[in-house]
Amino acid sequence: MKKVVRMLGLCALVALAFTSCKKKETTNSTLTFKASITQPKSEDRTYISGTNMIAWTNGDAIKVFDVDATNYDFTVSTIGDQTLYQDEEATFVVNGNEKVEFLKNLPTPNSYSAFYPQAQVNGNNVTMTIPATQNRLAGSYVEGSFATNTYPMFGVNDTLPGYDKKHFSFHSHAGVLEFALGAPVGRYVKVKSITVTAPEGDELVGKITYPFNYPFTVAYDPNYTGYTTSETTNEVELLCGDGVVLPNDGSATQYFHIALLRDALGGGFHVVVNGDKDDPADSTNTLENVVLFEADVTSEMNTIQAEFVTQLPRKFIPVPGQGGEPAK
Repeated sequence: MKKVVRMLGLCALVALAFTSCKKKETTNSTLTFKASITQPKSEDRTYISGTNMIAWTNGDAIKVFDVDATNYDFTVSTIGDQTLYQDEEATFVVNGNEKVEFLKNLPTPNSYSAFYPQAQVNGNNVTMTIPATQNRLAGSYVEGSFATNTYPMFGVNDTLPGYDKKHFSFHSHAGVLEFALGAPVGRYVKVKSITVTAPEGDELVGKITYPFNYPFTVAYDPNYTGYTTSETTNEVELLCGDGVVLPNDGSATQYFHIALLRDALGGGFHVVVNGDKDDPADSTNTLENVVLFEADVTSEMNTIQAEFVTQLPRKFIPVPGQGGEPAK
């Protein structure tokens, strides 16, 4: 399953507005439902705006369960107009009598639970993964976003107003770490990767396993501990493809986001930013694949919270005296 988080948003409510489900639907009929996502909150509990929104992409899929643990995958068919930032809403197309019949109880709250992304079923448990290697999407439209299949969510059908009593509200026990990086005036700097390493034992990313009926049985609680983690690691790397050239007017920054498990980074972390830069000793030369910035971050205030973006202070790199950069 795929999903785009333009700025790396974090938790999200996904409201799934369904068209009418009728038992008399035939295989020649098409049932559709829409999914809209409320936007993530930042560390100071204000909403992220502009292009920094969680959004669907074509091909995204959710796995939906009923109370008997029967489940089906439903895939995004179309998304809203990206140029108008309407892709926080998507349409899912349901084909076939089996799936139409499966969804007949949508008007009844707590009849279905859903998971995104990469939901793997093992008995009555569902596992999703926050990967140790994440990718930053390219393109001006998705500045700062990590790629699809990165940010785990779960939901239950409910009676959210405005969706004709046929929708899901999605939540997450993951959060997001945000870097805002710029270049000093006139400098050429291209970020290719960011690596975050925490002390041993700090679970940054890995697999998260829930009972399939978690949303049925427990109201959403950001501090819920009834899930389990496995195959965790204390290091995560964000890859930036061919690289992201930082604005060099001395004020503007580019955003970089990493999805992490709740409570990660409570013991501090080490960050290394790698990439290319101009050579301060020779303006005709470019230094490639070098350390642009490296630091230890020790503040407990950076502990990741569920459904929040933890925003680090803006940083303009390279910093004189670091990463081979001459002190000035």
